[in-house]
Amino acid sequence: MFHKKGAIRTLAGIAVSAVIALTFAGCASSPSSKSTSSDPVKSSSSLSGDLTVSYLSGNPFTDDTLKKFGAMNPGLKIRDVQSTSNTYQAQIRAQLDSGQGPDVIFIWTGSGNAMAAQILGGAGKLVNLSNQPWAKSMDPAAKTLVSLNGKVYGLTTVQNPYGFFYNKDKMKELGITPPTTFSGLINTCKAVRKKGLVLIALGAQTGYLAYGIPAQLANSIAYTKDPNYLTKLGKGEETWTDSKVWNQSLSKALDEYQTMIKAGCFQDNVTGYSEDAVKQMVASGKAVGTYLISAGLPALRALAPDMKIDFATLPATEKASDLVLTANPGSAWGVSASSKNKAAAEALVNYMGTPQRQALDAQANFGFPYTVNKDVKVPAELTGAGKLYKEGKVLLFPTALWPNPEVKQTIIAECQNLLNGNETVDGVLKAVQKSFGGK
Repeated sequence: MFHKKGAIRTLAGIAVSAVIALTFAGCASSPSSKSTSSDPVKSSSSLSGDLTVSYLSGNPFTDDTLKKFGAMNPGLKIRDVQSTSNTYQAQIRAQLDSGQGPDVIFIWTGSGNAMAAQILGGAGKLVNLSNQPWAKSMDPAAKTLVSLNGKVYGLTTVQNPYGFFYNKDKMKELGITPPTTFSGLINTCKAVRKKGLVLIALGAQTGYLAYGIPAQLANSIAYTKDPNYLTKLGKGEETWTDSKVWNQSLSKALDEYQTMIKAGCFQDNVTGYSEDAVKQMVASGKAVGTYLISAGLPALRALAPDMKIDFATLPATEKASDLVLTANPGSAWGVSASSKNKAAAEALVNYMGTPQRQALDAQANFGFPYTVNKDVKVPAELTGAGKLYKEGKVLLFPTALWPNPEVKQTIIAECQNLLNGNETVDGVLKAVQKSFGGK
């Protein structure tokens, strides 16, 4: 049984701020999304008792997963604990540290924050899931993001693009098209401003949205210098402190971010707007589009069910051929080491890891399978991302490779200061460098 009673909810928007590093995967067929009459995870009368599951609010697919799993296991009482990204990490980490955390936990990949798989696994907060059936067939790149010292601490199955999601009819009404060069982006921002609108509604009050654009721009710039830069950093061949490619690319990306601010690409007082608030701006026609992760599309779609939405990668150079899709690894799930119902917790994660649920997860959360599949069905809202995905031009956000959670907190705060006019590009760079352990 699945019970909503006791769920914790707050008002800010959803965000999945994991951010990672991945280079280009090979081709393979994706799992079928069709349901089967015989579910791979058998219902069992032995699964009983209480099971608490924590995750980010606003995820109907997870709600549906819990309902179906509960129906398969009527002796199990499932309770959800939901909150937004602004409160989730501190709230759930405090519970885990006290030994009173949920049984199954939404976690981030890598080591970029206090609720990341490698941080929690290293602290002994998660169960080793290496022997679970899905662990052996997990995409190798995905597995590295949830593993530490050869142990797998989480399940992750889908990557979600970050970028500019826009109202196609509004774009047509204004007589503009998605820009493919940085100068074209600036000119488009200015043209839209003259018509009393903004091109990109930016919810920089929500942490990941404050630094998402410069992180994406830096990825694109770095790709033109060295397509394998993230692989080198991941293998330890270079460090974040010493990598000229990364530091030069971030510097240029922050300069471009400041240029976008001055060109009026965003609404005023962006740090006063949450992710939910900017989705309202798009739904009401006050903005052409917004910058977010594709996993946030269900909430935008709920606000504007009839809107024709598409996706564009924000350009960082003057060559359209330099465009690269930046994505994050979507949802990851772990089992608390302090869980009092590990059998049920592991059974739920195994259910999430079946090919059927993985395929449905990608569809429901507007994502793509890790392994590039040229035959994958691209949602209409991701049409603009489909070509880059099928070409294998996909880079994940770098934060999963960052050496400590402080780097992410630093870049969020510094980018918010930059947006407010209280910091310079040089100041942001120095602060981020220091958080990496540089001088």
